[in-house]
Amino acid sequence: MRKLFYSVSLIVLSMFASTSNSQAEVYLGDFCWQADSTVTPKSVLLSIGVYQKDGGHIALFGKVFQGNNTAIHGNAEIDGASVVMTLAESGDINNLWPRTEAMIWNAVLDRSALNGTYSSLEVIPQQNVVEDTGTMTLITCP
Repeated sequence: MRKLFYSVSLIVLSMFASTSNSQAEVYLGDFCWQADSTVTPKSVLLSIGVYQKDGGHIALFGKVFQGNNTAIHGNAEIDGASVVMTLAESGDINNLWPRTEAMIWNAVLDRSALNGTYSSLEVIPQQNVVEDTGTMTLITCP
């Protein structure tokens, strides 16, 4: 009976060990960008924790500082000399509580400097959809 218990325990432990290895990630740090709109005179700060996943995929988690701070998450992929990012933001973006707004960011950054351009689409419930474009500049996090 003890042999069976130890055998089952060993199998279960090896399964957990192989699971954690297949989902390994490396925390690369917090990165901050200043996003400046070319459509409206506004600027926001994005603070994003960057995680490199197995297979080269990059996971992004952070917040946007604009009026009310909002959560943001997404992913990035390296495409030659570029880093392509897609981010989803939601929360009380324009101080319209209790309404929840949503914003999608798409950015293409130069791989060496991590600066580039973005386009975004913001959905404000019962109002409108706002399109925006601008530049993203890597800055030192405050």
